[in-house]
Formats: sequence, C-alpha cells, structure tokens
Amino acid sequence: MLGICIALASCAADSLPTGPGSSSFRTLSTTNLTTSQEGDIPILITVPHGGDQTPADVDERMISYSGLVKSRELYLRDIAVGVATRLENVHGITPYVVIGESHRKYIDYNRDDTIAVTGGPPENEAYEDTDAETYYDEYHDQIDAFVSDIDSTYGGGLLIDLHGTTSVSDKILRGTRNGDAIWGLLSGYAVSSISASEEYAGQTAVMAHDGDLGTQWKSFGTSEWIEFDLGSSVSIGSVEIAIPDGATRTYDFEIEVWNGSSWVVAYDGTNTQSTSDFEIYEFSSPITGSKVRVSCHGSSYSNANYIKEIRIQELGWDPIVGPNSVWGELADAGYSLEPTNSEYGTGAETTLIGGFTVDHHGSENGGLDAFQMEIGLDYRDTQAERDDLIVDLADAIDTYHDNY
Repeated sequence: MLGICIALASCAADSLPTGPGSSSFRTLSTTNLTTSQEGDIPILITVPHGGDQTPADVDERMISYSGLVKSRELYLRDIAVGVATRLENVHGITPYVVIGESHRKYIDYNRDDTIAVTGGPPENEAYEDTDAETYYDEYHDQIDAFVSDIDSTYGGGLLIDLHGTTSVSDKILRGTRNGDAIWGLLSGYAVSSISASEEYAGQTAVMAHDGDLGTQWKSFGTSEWIEFDLGSSVSIGSVEIAIPDGATRTYDFEIEVWNGSSWVVAYDGTNTQSTSDFEIYEFSSPITGSKVRVSCHGSSYSNANYIKEIRIQELGWDPIVGPNSVWGELADAGYSLEPTNSEYGTGAETTLIGGFTVDHHGSENGGLDAFQMEIGLDYRDTQAERDDLIVDLADAIDTYHDNY
C-alpha cells in the first residue's frame, strides 16, 4: 500500500520532549498553536485533544449540548512526540506529525466546524468564539498540506489519529468508520471489463463495480455468473461483496480466479447473513490471476442473484489487522484491543468507529487511509506505562512501514 521507503541514518539517543515547539528530532515547529513535523515516510500522526494551551482572545466553550466534552486527553502529546522521537532515533525514519496545542475547552479539533449544534448556538461543535477559527484552520490546513505531500510523493499513506479513553481503561480501541476511512486500501483493483451470464435493464453487470451501493447487478437462476477482467495478472488475497438483504438472506456462491490456464476456486460457501454492506471473503493464500468470477446459485429466499458492489483486493484488511500491521504488532505485544484483530468490516467497530479527523482526512474523502486509536488510561497513566507504549507503538509502526 505504501511501498518501501529508504530509511535515514539513526540519530542521538532516545529522549521525550515536552511542551510546544521543543523536540529532539529534526525541527518540530509551532504556528497558531499547531505543532507540526514534516516526515520522510508516508505516515502521519495527529493529536487533536492533547493540548493544554490557551489561544489568544478565544473564549471558553460554555454552551452545553449532547456530546460536548471539554477535558483534554492526558499524555497523548508526549506519546506522539515520544513515538516520533523513537522512530527517528532508533529506526532512522521520521513520521509526519500534527498536534493541536489549544486546550479542548476552547477548541475541539476533532469536530466539524461547518455543522451547527442541534437546537441553537453555538454555531458549530468545534468552537464558540469565532476568534478560534484561525487556530482550528491552522490545524486542519496543516494536515491537508501533509496529506497532499504524502500523496504526491508516495502515492498514498496512513494517518494515525491518537486519542485517549477513560470509558474503557484497559483496552486500545480501533476506529476506521467500519472501513470507510481506509476506503483507498479496500477499494482494490481497477476492472477493465465486466460480463455476466444474464442481466436486467437497470440492473446490469457494470453496476456491480460502479462505486455505488445504491445500484446492483441482478440475474435469476442457480447457474448464473458475473466475471471481472482486471486486464493483467495480479496477486489477489481477498474479495469483498455487498449483497442486498444480506442481513436476512443466505446467498450461495463461489469465487473463482483465472490463473491463466484454469479457474481456481478461492471461496465456496455463503454470506454470513450479518450485513447488507460489504463482507470480506479472504483466500487461504493469495492467488495470482487476471480475472475473478462469482458463480451464483440463488438465495434462501429465491433463485434471484444480486451483487451491489464488489472489491477485488491484494491486501484487504491485512495492513490494518494482519500480523505485520500496527494492530497486529500491538496484539503480539500483549495489548487488549477492541475490536480484536479477528473482528473487522462492517459492524465490528461498535464502541468506537472514528471521528471527524479520520472521516474528513480519510481516504473515502480523498485523503489517506486512516484509523483512530483510543488508548485506555491503564496504558498511559504512569511514566513507565507510557514509556512501554511508546516503544511498542513506534516499533509497530516501523514493522508496518517495512512491510507495507
């Protein structure tokens, strides 16, 4: 997904800077209470709720509404800078970093400043005082600039939005908006042509790969198929399919890959009857091929076959929850994760799905593949706990960078 980047030489021994503008790695600079660091790998770390500074001439958020939180998330700034410092000093790589230094009681950087609060003032959920706009825009404009730089330099990247949670103190929570924030990763290969054994007007084969979950392909019978030509031979590790009424009906089908001489059955079974959104079908091992065919045999309701959308992928969720992912490495290090790495896709993220930052700057909206990480207090309450987390998270990011 990211490619392999050239590591720089290691720097001085580890240290943990504190306070806006101070750093032991490269040049961490602060403008309008946004601290930032340009990196040399396609990974961006953001911290919206770790600041403790008072923005000039900005009044505190006072009007109460549902979802209002004014407390800062403790130690997140130190963790982010510590991770960046270890990556530079130990692994010789530097992530991009953006930290909002304004206290959350003045500005919530992880809220949308274009959405009015339900029931009246303030004008938006991010801040009440219009003088806060300069600071809020600085933060998100800096993220936008780094996203653009990463996209143009590397062709894509990963955004890690760091948060803290006290509601679930003994876990680290994952939020990708149930896959929407990593849409670029999950969207998969382009398709050069699509054919089918049968189709109906307004429900044609091309509608199964048009990026629109509101359209669909339909056929009727127990021996129907739809075929996707990728134009060249590639490595295929998983296929995601969205089926209408998939939460209430069981559809029977096979997924096959053309390897140049024969069709290889990669999956033979049914949907789990748990969702009408995307469901992932992972192959036991990647298959190299140029075409994918779904052979359909009707459902528990009728002989009609439907596919709303299909995504044919090299990696699927593996860079997020696989063995060499950040979350896979954290699991190996003994951290308790929610959801677990065996739970992913639509509906898996129930405690946390991810907020404004991963939505607005995530790949579904043209940004980077992104996840929100909420760290329970048990993993950051003491200096010893924070030091352990800094080492483990930095090393996990390095492993991810080496593999993806």
